[in-house]
Amino acid sequence: MASAVKYLSNVAKSVKYASIDVLKELNPVITDHIETNADVAKTTYSTIKNFKSISAKAVKSLSNSQVGELAKEAKNKILKKVLFIIKLEKIKCLMQHQLICLMERISILV
Repeated sequence: MASAVKYLSNVAKSVKYASIDVLKELNPVITDHIETNADVAKTTYSTIKNFKSISAKAVKSLSNSQVGELAKEAKNKILKKVLFIIKLEKIKCLMQHQLICLMERISILV
């Protein structure tokens, strides 16, 4: 059990550092907020330390924090963009099909 807690602790640290690096590239204001947000880091660490007892509390705390709100907003924006790209691909495929049909009709007439 101790090795699992240590593993989860290391994973959480890795995710934290990777997230900060990515967000530094995207927006310095977000980075400054995350670097000064010690409450989220403390909550996450205590959740890993006492996984069974307070995991639900930590999830609620993280989702209600500004970081959680930013993550939800980023997820929604990414999902919208992906869905938009899928729609564009469907339209492109449909237009290609229509163009092929039109070219076939023209070739029959010629």
